[in-house]
Amino acid sequence: MNTLSIEVAGLEWKNILQDAMMGIPSLITKSGKPVAEVKPLKSNKPKPVFGCAKGQLSMSNDFDQPIADFSEYMQ
Repeated sequence: MNTLSIEVAGLEWKNILQDAMMGIPSLITKSGKPVAEVKPLKSNKPKPVFGCAKGQLSMSNDFDQPIADFSEYMQ
């Protein structure tokens, strides 16, 4: 976490926002006391659940057999 005085934060606002987008929070202080925190928002995307597609995919029995159209290339 970055800690910046309110004066520096006013000059470095763009960098503070770029840091937040990369997941780095910043603490803004005045006279050495914290007054604000800039941090990234949590994503609303649901996390994928391992195994959620089980049974939805299948593979044919001849999957690993050579394709007839490529027979001249396979020797």
